[in-house]
Amino acid sequence: MENSGSGEEALLVKATKSTDELYLLRDTFFPQNPDDRTSKLQQHSDLILTLLDSVPPEERKSPTQRAVFEYLRGKVLDVFPEYKKEAEDHLSKAVKLNPSLADAWLCLGNCIWKKCDLSAAKNCLNLALNKVTNLLYTMYLLQCV
Repeated sequence: MENSGSGEEALLVKATKSTDELYLLRDTFFPQNPDDRTSKLQQHSDLILTLLDSVPPEERKSPTQRAVFEYLRGKVLDVFPEYKKEAEDHLSKAVKLNPSLADAWLCLGNCIWKKCDLSAAKNCLNLALNKVTNLLYTMYLLQCV
């Protein structure tokens, strides 16, 4: 990916890639000892959270940048099977700052589902689906022009 010239954006791009790798690890790493999996996920999560902490506050002031920052932080915190209020708080901030972030809605729905608030989780998942459907429809229309 091309460097935009902004160190902060480069950090967010790196954090995004690392978060994708974290979820790939979560979905594919199943050692004999489940504690090894938890430990490895925790190590990777801690590294990504440290990376996100290195983004200076003055360089994440725009709503778009702040939304991505909150989304990534919430997604990293939500990688474990247990519900974490902190993850929900960050994901909620992300969708308030940028309601068009479909994956943030999806992550928020998943997070809320963990605390068994099925109605709120369903609402978030429907909003995520709506965002993706609108995007696909728009892309289809653009292709027809």
